[in-house]
Amino acid sequence: MKKKVKKGFTLVEVLVAFIILAVSYTVLIYLHSNAMKTYYHAENLFKIVLKLDNYLTGEVVEGVEVSREKMKVRGLTIVQETFKTSSGKVSAYFVRWKVE
Repeated sequence: MKKKVKKGFTLVEVLVAFIILAVSYTVLIYLHSNAMKTYYHAENLFKIVLKLDNYLTGEVVEGVEVSREKMKVRGLTIVQETFKTSSGKVSAYFVRWKVE
């Protein structure tokens, strides 16, 4: 008499493979989502830093706040200029000091 040879996978093997695929897919979706958030944050930061750079090179740019503060240190007058711009939750600053 011939023995029957079983072909295929058991239900438990199929379920374990499915669970492994589901967990892997969930991790990949999370990583992709995190990468997209980082990309958009970096893109916004680049845009506002570029806006500050354009302002500092002399172009007329809207949305840049400038504050100046004079300080006396050991007989020297130091002027601190702070340039700030923001877009949504992202802000960029540039600080420049001059000795008068």
